[in-house]
Amino acid sequence: MKPDNLRLALITFIGVFLCMTCSKKDITQTSTEKNAAQEMVDGWLIDAKTDFSNETHVTINLINKTGSSVSLMNPMRTQIQRWTGDKWMNVGQVYCECNPCPPPPETLELANDAKISFSWDMHDEKCGSSADEMQVSAQENSPNGISRVKSSSGKYRVIYNYIVDRERKKLIREFEI
Repeated sequence: MKPDNLRLALITFIGVFLCMTCSKKDITQTSTEKNAAQEMVDGWLIDAKTDFSNETHVTINLINKTGSSVSLMNPMRTQIQRWTGDKWMNVGQVYCECNPCPPPPETLELANDAKISFSWDMHDEKCGSSADEMQVSAQENSPNGISRVKSSSGKYRVIYNYIVDRERKKLIREFEI
């Protein structure tokens, strides 16, 4: 073999080897990162972690890929539930201050390919100030009458109720904190 051909063959071999190594590393990192989850569920692209134990907020991004417009039901009152070991229990969420306030919108139209984000600061909330009623020991009281307690670690889920093509559906996303 001529020196030029040998050099070219060696450079080609090294290039192919490097490409294969880089590709394998990228695939391994993507598949082992528990918190880099993107999945399609019932026409929704869910972009969210599944473990928020080292975070201060839960953030879930939804992209409507159903092929049509959907109506999210009660978009300002997203239902959060905690697994107790034998059943799901609602986590208290206050829509606005504990004084009379205008009702939240009942629906939110979300066009195809539109995105909506859900963020939760991992606190159980209710109007009033009795820690006994919330069955907790540590409590934060805000001036607007909302009692806030840091949620315990464990399994949670958020439930989105929506209507697509006149059919009521639920989208459920589970996660850990």
